Amino acid sequence: MFDKVQESLKRSKDERQKKRLEKERLRLEKAAAEAVREKERLQQEAEKIQAEKDRLLSLDDKGLMVELILAVRGLYSQMEYIQSQQASLSERVDDIESDISSIRSDISDLESRLGSSDQ
Repeated sequence: MFDKVQESLKRSKDERQKKRLEKERLRLEKAAAEAVREKERLQQEAEKIQAEKDRLLSLDDKGLMVELILAVRGLYSQMEYIQSQQASLSERVDDIESDISSIRSDISDLESRLGSSDQ
C-alpha cells in the first residue's frame, strides 16, 4: 500500500516536472522564433544598406561626393551595429535550440520513466 502511494507521488511529481519542462520548451521555442524573425529583419536591413552602398559606388565623382557626404555619416557604424546584432542573435538562436533539445531529452526521459512505472 505504501509503495503504491509512494509510486503515485513519484508519478505525480514526474508529471508536474514534465509539464514545467514542456512550458519551458514552449517559451524557448517562442523566443527562438522571435530571435529568428529579428535575425531575418536585421539581415534584410543589412542587404538594403549593401544595395545603397553599391549604388553610391556606381556614381560619378560629383554625384558620389554629394551622396557620400550625405550618406557616410552613419552608414559604416550602422552596418557594424547590424552585423554585431546579427551575430548576437545567431548565437542566441543556437543557445535556445540547444536548450530546447535538452528539454526534449528531459521530457523523453520522464515519459520513459512514467511508462516503466506504469508497468
